[in-house]
Amino acid sequence: MDSFRLRVTEPALLRDYFGCLGVPAEIDGDGLVVVALPERHADLSEYLHSWSISNSVEVVADGAAAVPAPAPASASGPASAPVFFAQGTPRLGDMLVQKGLISAEQMQDALIDSRATGKRLGEVLLERRWLFEDELARTLAGQLGLPYVNLRQTGVDLSVARTLPSEIGIRYAVIPIGFRAGVVRVAFADPTDDEAREAVAVHLPSLEAVIAELSEIRSAWRQFGSASSAAPPAAH
Repeated sequence: MDSFRLRVTEPALLRDYFGCLGVPAEIDGDGLVVVALPERHADLSEYLHSWSISNSVEVVADGAAAVPAPAPASASGPASAPVFFAQGTPRLGDMLVQKGLISAEQMQDALIDSRATGKRLGEVLLERRWLFEDELARTLAGQLGLPYVNLRQTGVDLSVARTLPSEIGIRYAVIPIGFRAGVVRVAFADPTDDEAREAVAVHLPSLEAVIAELSEIRSAWRQFGSASSAAPPAAH
C-alpha cells in the first residue's frame, strides 16, 4: 500500500505531523489527509498502516469505502497482558522523531532492523548509538504516561526484587524495586512488551509500573547475583 486517505477530526494537524516525519501529505477536497509514499519508502508503508490502526484512525480506500479500525476484543475472548498505560498513545518512534532525537530516516532503518532481528526498536536505536538511554527511557515514559525512575538514585529493595524470579527479570529487563501505598513498584525497560507483562503478571498480578533504563535494570540484577554468591553459608 503506497498511499493512504485518513479521516480525522483535525486534518491539518495530522498533515503537519506527517510533514515532521518527512512524509508527503496533503488535504483533499473531502477533508481527508492524503499520504503518498514514494517507492523508496516502501518499507514505511506497513508501519504507517499499523500506526493508523493502533491510533484508531479511519483509513478510506479508493472509492470512499471506509475501513474502520478493528473493534476491541470481546471480554469473553482470551485474556491479554495487563495494560499499564492509556491506549491510543503515539508510538515510540513517532515521539522520538517529533522531539528531534532521531530522524525519520533513522527511524525507518531501525524499524527494518527491528523486524529482521526481532529486537525492540529502542534496543536497536541504543545499539546504533543514535540515542542515550535516559532519552529513550524518558521518552517512553512520556509516551505511556508512566513515571521515569533513576535506579541509581532510588535504589532497589532486594527483598522486594526477590518477589520475581531473577531469570524472568533478566530475560525481560524488569525488576521489582519497592512498595508504594502497599503496591509493588516494578521497573520495566519496555512495558509495551506483551511477553514481559504476561511473565510478570504470573508472579505479581497487582503492581505499579514505572520506566527505568535497561542498563540500570541489568546492573541491579548483577549486583543481587553477586551479593547472593558472596553470602556465607547458613549456620546449621
